[in-house]
Amino acid sequence: MQFSNFTRIEENLTIIFKNEIPLERVASIKYYKDNSGGLFSKKEFRWSFNNTYWSAWEVLTQSAISSINMHSNYYLFLQIKYTLTAVDSGIVSSFNLYYIESDAVTPVISYHDDIETQDTSAIIIHDFIQHHTFSSIIDACTLNGYRGSWYLNRTHHTGYQPISTVTGLQNALNALANSTFVKEASLGDIFIWDSSGFLDISIAGDVTKVYVDASLNAIRAEYVPDISLGNDFEWDASGYLQVVGGTGNLDVSGNLHTTGTVKIDGSINVSGSFYADSSIGWTGTFLANSSTVTIKNGIIISVI
Repeated sequence: MQFSNFTRIEENLTIIFKNEIPLERVASIKYYKDNSGGLFSKKEFRWSFNNTYWSAWEVLTQSAISSINMHSNYYLFLQIKYTLTAVDSGIVSSFNLYYIESDAVTPVISYHDDIETQDTSAIIIHDFIQHHTFSSIIDACTLNGYRGSWYLNRTHHTGYQPISTVTGLQNALNALANSTFVKEASLGDIFIWDSSGFLDISIAGDVTKVYVDASLNAIRAEYVPDISLGNDFEWDASGYLQVVGGTGNLDVSGNLHTTGTVKIDGSINVSGSFYADSSIGWTGTFLANSSTVTIKNGIIISVI
């Protein structure tokens, strides 16, 4: 005899064949045939005589499956499981079982304890249901055919989940609502958020003049362009603005006070006082307090 009416179920890396309708009057199993091909990490099978209590999983071989001892049982349920090594690593679409049929008669079902009224017709209906209705095979590793990883995947969730079911979520939302934030719209053209989430200076415009150290000369130049310094000022190596020598005149309306060296090749007109806490590396004349001061190589020659 041959039986091929197996239901095929495929999920993730597992392919299972099972018979929803039991095999009847099986004396012994001769062999099986399938069309499997490719790579499988395991091929296993198990059996049951009542679709409730099952044997342990065994390695699927011709010898193992033909060794099932029926013990004169009338029904036989089988599950054959193929486990792939990876997605699409193998394929199997059919499973056929060849067996020797026995001459056993259909067993009489006589469990009537759950029938309150021992009516003849009720007993007949009960026996008929018991004979022709079988429970679905349950895999303890799945729920409705899906493993736990399927239910843990958020993409498979539908509907709404109350905030109260997520520990600490409501408190976190309340803390965010009561916090003070810098709104993006308030940054204008001067500041931006950098890739690390820190507030940075934008060099998109010349709106604000700021001091930065020498490592940011490019940004500094955007705010105080070098071209605007003329011949009298320059940025030193430390990023500070300093007076430099020129070939023209230096006119100061007020007091001129320096703690460094003044180097100018020309005249100085100061309508106030002139102080130098260091040397004056300059040769020429300058006016100070309505007097003409002549200096040569940093030494005052005359005051007229």
